[in-house]
Amino acid sequence: MSLLNGRVVFNEPPTTIIVPGKHLVYENSTIDVDSVPLNGGVLAKTRVLSPDPYMRGKLRQRDAKNPHGFDLGKPYVCALRMSKDLTATLPCKESGALV
Repeated sequence: MSLLNGRVVFNEPPTTIIVPGKHLVYENSTIDVDSVPLNGGVLAKTRVLSPDPYMRGKLRQRDAKNPHGFDLGKPYVCALRMSKDLTATLPCKESGALV
C-alpha cells in the first residue's frame, strides 16, 4: 500500500526569521509501507508536526566548522511530533498506537 510521505526539508540557512517555503520547504513523495525496510525501527504516520523555533539559530549548513549543522536538501528532524505506529514492531505497542 502506497501512502503520501510529506517531509519538511532544510533548504537554505536563515539570516533572520525562518520563512516557510524558503528556509524550510514542505515536499511530497510516496512510500510503499509494505516493502520499506525497517531494520528494527518503526514506521509511523505523523499526525502533528511543529518545527522547534529554538533551532533557528542552529540552522546552519553542516561543514568542518559546524559539524552539528544540518544538511541542505535533507529532512529537518528537530520538531515536536505526534505519530501513529503503522507497523506494530515495538514489543510494547500495538498497531495504531500513538507514539
